[in-house]
Amino acid sequence: FPEKYLKLPEEVLITPMKEHQRYFPIWDSNRKLLPKFITVRNGSEEHLSNVTAGNIKVLLARLADAEFFYQEDQKVPLLQKVDRLKKVIFQEALGTVYDKVKRIEQLAIYIAERLNWEQEKVELVKTGAKVAKADLVTNMVYEFPELQGIMGGYYARLEGYDEIVCQGIREHYQPRFAGDKPPESFVGIAVSLADKLDTIVGCFGIGIIPTGSQDPLGLRRQALGICNTILEHSLKVSLTELITQAYELYGGILREDLEQTNSQVLQFFRQRMQNILEERKVRYDVIDAVLSAGYDDPTDTWLRAEALQNFEKHPHYKSLVTAFARAANLTKNKEIFEVKEGFLVENAEKELFEAVKEVTAKVEELLNNFQYVEALDSISTLNTPIDDFFSEVMVMVEDKNIKENRLGLLQKVTYLTYRIADLSKLVVK
Repeated sequence: FPEKYLKLPEEVLITPMKEHQRYFPIWDSNRKLLPKFITVRNGSEEHLSNVTAGNIKVLLARLADAEFFYQEDQKVPLLQKVDRLKKVIFQEALGTVYDKVKRIEQLAIYIAERLNWEQEKVELVKTGAKVAKADLVTNMVYEFPELQGIMGGYYARLEGYDEIVCQGIREHYQPRFAGDKPPESFVGIAVSLADKLDTIVGCFGIGIIPTGSQDPLGLRRQALGICNTILEHSLKVSLTELITQAYELYGGILREDLEQTNSQVLQFFRQRMQNILEERKVRYDVIDAVLSAGYDDPTDTWLRAEALQNFEKHPHYKSLVTAFARAANLTKNKEIFEVKEGFLVENAEKELFEAVKEVTAKVEELLNNFQYVEALDSISTLNTPIDDFFSEVMVMVEDKNIKENRLGLLQKVTYLTYRIADLSKLVVK
């Protein structure tokens, strides 16, 4: 095909070839696209020249259209295109794409600020979010929907937007499919998270929840994309806070209340985190133990899972799990009891109380710095006093004060690990 078309963005050339005509584009050894293509036909060598001419004719028509669309789209700035989104429905009960853009802008800013990004970055995130969906009303994306986001990035560059904004517009749909990379730029990260969260929370808020194999809006893929983006960049965020903010930005149009929506969406994310941990070869019982201790912060969840799996090699691993599982079983479903030193009778429980008090201060500092292996190592020093306690002390005695005091002491023991994992879920081989 004529070399003049090589002036078009590469995706504009190869999308008609690959997606519409099923042709193979050709690059040279330097990854430069050539004005050539390969196609396959089922038949003999007869009339090959006619077949070739026909394939070229069809492709030329496609490329001529693409060139025309590319030039026409540049006549209207992206910001003006945003107003046209008022006529594009996002979802019947959730309003237009224009409404969605307004929510994404506010949510992306919220995310950027929660991540403590400097104001200059926040402003660039705001700019990227404002025009991220503008290319949906372009001729190019109307003809080739696969190019959404990609064309927005090109048009933004032609209009002189900051390069990080252009990259963010292009990336905000990522990851688009299983195995695709999460966004890399900070604009892409914030806008991608905001876009996907807005869709998930909105759908759950009006009762559109994936069941079995039914997931027409790809909510599972979008939730996985959120988790993978957070994990890829080790972002410290609270899913509960993000869900709440996304819900409130809908301004009261959602049918389900906040509490129910939050609960359902969080449970939805739990399954996605379980899938990710399984893919990362974390053992099933470690996954269960870690998720039982919470999964509101995906990065923290992964760090805890990794630490617990690595801690299995620790010489005190088995005894630690056994001791803490026993303590957890005794205190399961019990109200919280305060420990009063005056009700500590036996030497073993006094020694455990002092040991727990000493270890707690050290462990709290380690946990606050996400040093989970070191925290588990410190907790493992309680093995001996815990064993002595269970060997020498009867917990469920008749004296109510002493019984509750001992249960309270065991609760302090189990609390040390609950910020990492529920050790009672672990299977000791």
